[in-house]
Amino acid sequence: MKNKKKFNFNDMKLAAKTSLTTAVILMMSLTLLISISAILTSNAISKAINGEFNGIAAQNGLMVQSIINDASGTAKDLQDYLNRAYNQVEAAGDWKNINRRSKLYNAQLKEVNYEIENYITNSAWAAVNNNDSLYGVGAFFEPGQFDPAVKDYSVYVDRDNAKNNTAQSLGTYSEYSNQDYYRVAKETKAPYLTDPFDYKGTMMSTIAYPINHGDKVIGVILADINVSNFNRIKTSDAKYPCM
Repeated sequence: MKNKKKFNFNDMKLAAKTSLTTAVILMMSLTLLISISAILTSNAISKAINGEFNGIAAQNGLMVQSIINDASGTAKDLQDYLNRAYNQVEAAGDWKNINRRSKLYNAQLKEVNYEIENYITNSAWAAVNNNDSLYGVGAFFEPGQFDPAVKDYSVYVDRDNAKNNTAQSLGTYSEYSNQDYYRVAKETKAPYLTDPFDYKGTMMSTIAYPINHGDKVIGVILADINVSNFNRIKTSDAKYPCM
């Protein structure tokens, strides 16, 4: 048997060499162009998708921040009111030296504290009724710091209370003082937002503001945010079914 002759480019005719060389150059050029086009297209698509997701994330962030701002605004307004009430000593003379019956406790409150109780409950009713992201609003005090007639004073308005214009106490100082929302706000003398937790079957997070009397914290204002309302964020898009 004869040995097969090995292919040798140099042995080819000029026309064949030219055709082969042209074909190889075209293939390399097309491969390069296709690769570049694929890379550019991939980058463009990635930028478009990232832009779309960034827009969705920004929109979701604004929605969540709006819920937190509404809750913190309610607590901050009450904090400002109570800080003024307890730090404007000169205003004490404007109140009559009479006692008024508490709407929450079986006790006679000083008139100034009776008005403070009214302000807290009325503000809480309005806030909770007008904002479905709020689960409840309350004020909790150090022992004897609200009124001498009530050693452990706490007032809280949840959604049911707000509908019926009622309020409730959340127990004694020993029951609420060890809770994170109270303890951290008191110790840091600064606003504090808790991690989400389950309360009677509702996932919520609490934002707390300290009530200051001079350099001393005498209590804490809080607003409970219904975390389940965060499910309003956009988590699907018709253009991206697997999002």
